[in-house]
Amino acid sequence: MKTSSILYAFLLFFPLSANAQSLEALITKGILPKSPLPPIKTIPLLNRVRDGNTETSVFLSTRAPGTRTPIHKHDEAGVTCLIEGEMTLFIDHRTPATTKAPGCYFMPSDVRMIGMNTGHSNAVFYDFFEVTPGHPNWTLHDKSAPNGAEHQFGN
Repeated sequence: MKTSSILYAFLLFFPLSANAQSLEALITKGILPKSPLPPIKTIPLLNRVRDGNTETSVFLSTRAPGTRTPIHKHDEAGVTCLIEGEMTLFIDHRTPATTKAPGCYFMPSDVRMIGMNTGHSNAVFYDFFEVTPGHPNWTLHDKSAPNGAEHQFGN
């Protein structure tokens, strides 16, 4: 029952679309930039292990207009909340979802995604993650990512 509820919620927020494409197709067609760039700034605000089973991390980041994250997955879901600007979440074979400040979006686990500043000004946002202690907040799946990109969120 829980799995079907989660799937229903996921499809509600990220519906399948006839024109939804792979992330690589969106890059090849020039809809997304060819190469990812790191944020202008990322500040770790919290990293705490509680009860030995959950590591909570919060980051404050600023991303320039027209820049994107590498293709990545989260082993465990996360949330991004914008306080300035706009971001669009592109998930493999799903319709992109744009969020403007003030607003939040959900990053599901185990799906490939890209976050991109699709606005005309810097996007300033908080990223919230709860993971098993010692696990990374994200795993890269982008061969064009610059060296060190896997450490963008302090992994």
